[in-house]
Amino acid sequence: NGNASRGAAFFVRPVNNHLGREDRHILAAVGVLRFNQPTPRTRRQAASYMPRTYAKNLVHCVYSTKNRVPSIKSPELVWQITREIARNIDIDIIAIAGVSDHIHFLMSLPPTRAMANIVRDLKANSSLILRNDNKSFHWQDGYAIISVSPSSVSAVIRYIENQAQHHRSCPFEQELLAMLDRADIAYDSKYVLD
Repeated sequence: NGNASRGAAFFVRPVNNHLGREDRHILAAVGVLRFNQPTPRTRRQAASYMPRTYAKNLVHCVYSTKNRVPSIKSPELVWQITREIARNIDIDIIAIAGVSDHIHFLMSLPPTRAMANIVRDLKANSSLILRNDNKSFHWQDGYAIISVSPSSVSAVIRYIENQAQHHRSCPFEQELLAMLDRADIAYDSKYVLD
């Protein structure tokens, strides 16, 4: 349709001409304004559109089984499945562990991906695989994600790797609430463990 293409060109050109350079770059950064570049189709192309962009987004993610039912019979298998799914969607899991009712992992998020989409993909795909052996297996609906400073990575890795020992004396509910409190994340105690 000729009108549609003229409309898109009309939007881009006048805005580019009337805004200052800094304003154009702010609008481009949030995706409102484009500089007439084609959409990148590969990671290499995307990198060429974002010169001098450096990011390190490390997060500690934790989620449990539905209603915290101890339905993870082989935790190592769940870790392996989760790592493989992450690898297939270009996510780097640095450390992973858990027990029969929940999983923890430290991952590096690319700046071009939404956290919610990554967790959704990991949970949905691992559930499909895990239901082959346990038809009633489900992950909880929510999750907790807390940013991790690069200087704290080794401490978080140790924490994740020591989950089995940690949970001999501390239930998941207590652990999760303590994590949220330490990170100063607001929550409603009536719903946080749904």
